[in-house]
Amino acid sequence: MMQSHSRQTFKPICSRCGSDNVTSDAIARWNVERQAWEIAALLDNSDCEVCGDETSLVDIKTEEMIGPEALG
Repeated sequence: MMQSHSRQTFKPICSRCGSDNVTSDAIARWNVERQAWEIAALLDNSDCEVCGDETSLVDIKTEEMIGPEALG
C-alpha cells in the first residue's frame, strides 16, 4: 500500500496584511498552436485585493499533500 506524501510548495502573500488575494502585472503572448495566452514575463508591480493598493509580495512555504496516484 502506497502512502500519501507531501511536497514543499509556496504562495505569494501581501507584505502588508498577509493576504494571498494578490495580483501581479505580466506580459503575455498569444500562442497560436495552443490557442492560449502564455506568460512571457512577470513585472514588478503587484497589488493586494484586500489592502486595495500596490504591495510587495513575500513567498511563504506551504505543503501540498500528494496521493499515491500522483506519484506514479
